[in-house]
Amino acid sequence: MLPFPFAGNFEDIKNRSLQCSRQSLASCGGEVFLQVTDREHAQRLTRECAVLRFNQEAAEIAAYIFPRLSQKERNRLWTDVFIAATALAHEYGIATRNRSDFELIAQHIPSNHPPLRIEVWKR
Repeated sequence: MLPFPFAGNFEDIKNRSLQCSRQSLASCGGEVFLQVTDREHAQRLTRECAVLRFNQEAAEIAAYIFPRLSQKERNRLWTDVFIAATALAHEYGIATRNRSDFELIAQHIPSNHPPLRIEVWKR
């Protein structure tokens, strides 16, 4: 799963991601082999997408959300809290394949922020 704050149009980024995925696979004798590593794929995506900084505002949003989650949710979702907080601080949405975790986090967003926009990407 690669949930990430993003810059740009969801469809444009999704199409670029799918294009990168198609380019990374080759068929050989009916079997599919991965030609590039996940790191190379991520580097290709980040060249085309803005990488958002975890700044003071994102830290404050995360600090607001985190204590409102149960201990079990904190242990499971702490990285997603930072991702959601960063997206909110920069006024972006989230592209993910895991809607339920981000919907849970979205229930605890400070009232002075707009709702978290969530886009589900499926393979």
